[in-house]
Amino acid sequence: MTFIVQPLGYMKRHYFAVFAIFSTLSLLFINSLTLTAVEQEDACWEPLPLFHKFSCGPTFYHVHRTREGGTKQTGWIYGARLNYERIKRFGFYWGLEGRLAAGTLTGHSGNGHKLKSTFIDNNVEGRFGYTLQQKRGCQLSFTPYMGIGYIWEKNAYRRPSPLLLHFLTRYPYCAIGFLSNMEVLANLGIGLNYKAWFMYNAHCKVSHDPAFGSRSLKIQDKTSHRAELPITYHYSPPCAHMDIALVPFYELRHYGRYFSFPFSFADTKIKNYGVHLQFIYRL
Repeated sequence: MTFIVQPLGYMKRHYFAVFAIFSTLSLLFINSLTLTAVEQEDACWEPLPLFHKFSCGPTFYHVHRTREGGTKQTGWIYGARLNYERIKRFGFYWGLEGRLAAGTLTGHSGNGHKLKSTFIDNNVEGRFGYTLQQKRGCQLSFTPYMGIGYIWEKNAYRRPSPLLLHFLTRYPYCAIGFLSNMEVLANLGIGLNYKAWFMYNAHCKVSHDPAFGSRSLKIQDKTSHRAELPITYHYSPPCAHMDIALVPFYELRHYGRYFSFPFSFADTKIKNYGVHLQFIYRL
């Protein structure tokens, strides 16, 4: 299952500043609506069993792409993230997540030629695990899980790049990781999430080559990693259905060198630094 989006060439870097200002104002507004622990107790004697969590929101991140031979590209990527999770104290956990994102990368090749490309990054993932959680106090929770997913990533070069090649990387993967959270204030929770994923039978399709047409290159399977630091504000009491979260993250993808004849895949690393804003509804 893959997602396809149109290139977002019209997006400018100042969107980052707009997004940052909007996110900050949103969090400050919500923080002004938060209640004390006594007010929460008066408003809601017993928290509702809100096991189902739906969330959506914008995501943006800065991409650092390096390729064996000296090619380097960077740029801002923008998109959206959708998520559903069933999470219950001392209960089975499952979740489904999808991401659509695109933007422009610029840089240079190993021999100094200027490069520019449209970068498209799509992903879908399912997870299954179990949640351990304290009943009182900071309500510390820990959810280890396993999952499967699929990544669809395209880097399409355009002018002034010397060759307008398209690189389409696709692969399924298996993942292991954990989610965590603790309530540090009456209306504020923080957590640490980590995931490692192991690609399987990854290939890169190279197309729009004026000399050789299209070809498929095998990629040596490597392990990739992602870490998140979610910061969640609750709108009001624990019986409320609405939350908002700001989630900074770091991600490292590694596509290994694979020798073949007549063409080989060059070792490639992608580092993503970013944040996404989640609007959360619980049932």
